[in-house]
Amino acid sequence: AIDRGFFRVHKTNVYKAEENKVQSSGKEEKFCKPDPKYTKSMKPYNYDKLDDNGFVRLNQYVSNNDIIIGKVLPERVKNSNQIIYRDCSTTLKNNESGFIDKIVKDKNQDGYNVCKVKVRTERIPKIGDKFCSRCGQKGTIGMTLKEEDFPYNKDGIRPDAIMNPHAIPSRMTIGQLLECVLGKAASMVGGVA
Repeated sequence: AIDRGFFRVHKTNVYKAEENKVQSSGKEEKFCKPDPKYTKSMKPYNYDKLDDNGFVRLNQYVSNNDIIIGKVLPERVKNSNQIIYRDCSTTLKNNESGFIDKIVKDKNQDGYNVCKVKVRTERIPKIGDKFCSRCGQKGTIGMTLKEEDFPYNKDGIRPDAIMNPHAIPSRMTIGQLLECVLGKAASMVGGVA
């Protein structure tokens, strides 16, 4: 059942970055793909997935080694007219990966550009994950079996999940039991009585 998509979910995270003005120096940040020749303190991450505007493309796969929003802050070199940039890019959180689901660009009340990037991750159930039914019955996945190892009835029908019935009386989630019995009766009769 897990291989067929049972209990799979999509989790989304939103990352936000905006161009700010540093009040002390008057310098303004800008979104772009940082150039290693003119940018100092670049992070040891992958900048290759950024376009020239400093954003990742839609539906691009990203991992925690990738920069998702490129941003730099101009700084003047002492005793020179040359401008060098400091990297202020945004990365994914540790141990996160996924696909770029949506990119929204706008301006804030001060007129500076704002960008929000939504990253979509598919979560597949594994041992130890906790679930809750509509009746408040909570439980964790204690074991996953191949389909051929599940019990079956005389018609060869196998269940998708098995729950220990000893969990019902002590937690008093009788609605869970009634829902199971009603579901079984509805499937046998072909409707709801």
